[in-house]
Parts: sequence; C-alpha cells; structure tokens
Amino acid sequence: MSTCTKASGWNRAGLGALLLLLPLFLGACDDNPTDPDGNGTAGADTLALVAEIPVGSEPLGIAVAGDYWVVANHMTVAGESNTLMVIDPATLAVIDTADFTGNPEDIVWVPGSGEVWVSDDASRRVRIYSVPDLNYIDTATMQGEGDPDWYGYPAGLIYDSDNGGTIWGIEEFSGYLTGFSPLTAAITDTFRYRPFRGYGTGFSFPTGISLAVDTTRDLLFIGNIDDRRLEVVSTATMTKVDSLVWDPGYYVNFVFADPVNGHIMVNERTSSFGEGIMRVYDMDDLSLYREVSIPDWPDYGGIAWVTEGAQVVLATGNTLTEFSTPDYTKLTQTTLPANPVRVAYDATREYYLVTFRYEDMVRVYQVPE
Repeated sequence: MSTCTKASGWNRAGLGALLLLLPLFLGACDDNPTDPDGNGTAGADTLALVAEIPVGSEPLGIAVAGDYWVVANHMTVAGESNTLMVIDPATLAVIDTADFTGNPEDIVWVPGSGEVWVSDDASRRVRIYSVPDLNYIDTATMQGEGDPDWYGYPAGLIYDSDNGGTIWGIEEFSGYLTGFSPLTAAITDTFRYRPFRGYGTGFSFPTGISLAVDTTRDLLFIGNIDDRRLEVVSTATMTKVDSLVWDPGYYVNFVFADPVNGHIMVNERTSSFGEGIMRVYDMDDLSLYREVSIPDWPDYGGIAWVTEGAQVVLATGNTLTEFSTPDYTKLTQTTLPANPVRVAYDATREYYLVTFRYEDMVRVYQVPE
C-alpha cells in the first residue's frame, strides 16, 4: 500500500487517492502493477570485478569527467587533508590529487568545460576545479539570505543542459534552491522551496535532487527526509508546483528522474533502516506507477543510468542491482564485499564505478565477457 498523500493546489485529492489504490486491484496489470520483486526474478548474471583502486579517506562522490574519473574523499584523518583525486581509466590508477578546503561530497561534470563542480558540506560553497590537473578555478556560494552560514550546507548538485546550462544546488536546513551559471559561477536563480524553521525544530533536510527536462517539462524534484516530502519545482517560473507527503515512519532517501518515460523514482526507508522500497511515480500527476523492493536502503547518489530511459543501476545494502525501465525487471544482482555509497557508469568503457566509504576504495565492475 502506498505510504504517501498528495499535498497540492491542483484539487486532485479524490483522483489521487483512487490512483494510489489502483495497484491493490490491478497488481497483475502491465499498466500499473505493484511488484515487490521488480516485475521479474533476478537475472542469473552478476557483474565481474575489474579492479580495486585505493583512494583517500572515506570516498563519497564519484563522477565520470570526460576521459577521467573524479573521486571526492570526504573526511580528514590525522596528518591528511580532504582531497579530490583523478583516476585514469586506461591504467585504473590515481594520477592526480588536490587538497580540498572543507568536506567534498557531490561532484558534477560540466560537459565541454573541462571542469567539475564539487560541493563542500562544511559550508554553503561549491568549488570548481579543472580536470585532469585539478587546478582550483573558482568558488560559488549558495545564498540562504539572512541565515547563518552553517545553515546552508549543499545537499545535492545537478547540471541542467537546458537553456545554455545551469548548475542547481539545494541546501540543508535553509530550504533554498540555488541556480548558478557554469560560465561565471554567479547566482542566476534562488527559490526557498521550504520555510526555514531553525535547527532542531523540524528543519528542512533535503536528501537529493533530480532533474527532468524535455519538450513538455522543466522540473526539479527534491527529496526531503525531515519533512518526508517530495517537492516539485518549476525552473521556468521558480515556483513549487506539486509535492507528496509520506506518513510518519517513512523517509525519502533519494530521488531520480526518468524524463524519457515520464517517471520519478523515489527510495523510501523506514526508521528502522531495514529493507527499502523504491516507488515509481508519474511525473505529471505524481500517481503511483510501480513499487520495487530493494535490499536495505541506498544513500543519495547510489543510482545511475546505464542507458537513459532503458536501464538503471542501484547500489544499496551490499548489492549492485540493475533494472530495466520502465518495466523494472531485475537484470543482474551482484553481491558486494562491503556497503557501497555512490555509483557512476562509464558508458564509453562499460564500467560500473562504486565508492566504499569505510574501505577507502573504488571498485570497478563490468558485465562478464
């Protein structure tokens, strides 16, 4: 059964309730089934380990940046600084390292620029570096007007190639969405999608940002763990156009947009941190499309496209699982030696890149020959 309710000004409460109940009656229908096993059994194939690459302390973010991979090592250990590292896929080795002021987390590659944007969750700043030499270029500062600096930690970054390009970031606590120009690092848009309510009093705590841009949509989807909400913001008008609210005991852990099929994937977990569930909603009216059970619960960033609109990979629990979309048939499931944090896919080399925070390791996988 669905664990969420609509919170919208579109006056669709009756229709929304009917749509959310449909899976109970049409579980076997191809149009809107509820299938805990991903509409099929796990494939027999598992991915093959290609390499284990030692990196810095507590790696989180990882991104394919043109011909290279960039890793954000999040935590400082005695005698070391937080760092960014560049890995050469040809040698599967680290070829450059740069100290990072703060705690690097999310990494966004801006195609054609030779630059990565890296969020610092120790401040409301995003730092820009060249690749592969990791020269520092500039700093972009998120703007939570009137709030103390520590109320504005970046909690998600994404690149929007529409209309000349925008870097979008969301902030913890303050409830601000900020847009930057990738050319100048200047703020182009700000919108407070959730009111600030103060530390320890039910503050905004976003857990991910995802983007859907096509001929009919210009939307950002924001997951919020503390408010148990999925927020939908129009980037054309910088207004909130819709939202979902979950019942107590359920939390939004990531959101991931599929504009090709018109869906938004939302991972929900219980307060017990047990088995998770991925619910898939229609982007246009937020009606429930499908439910997929997943091992444990993934962190934000633990999902990536293998082929946009057709195949997605999810790092969760101690597994790496691939699903086809939009039917969400389980294609492969690989048992990992430890709990993964983030995953990226290098389509050129057909490599799956997985960070392991407490092993200081990046592991590389591929489909067996």
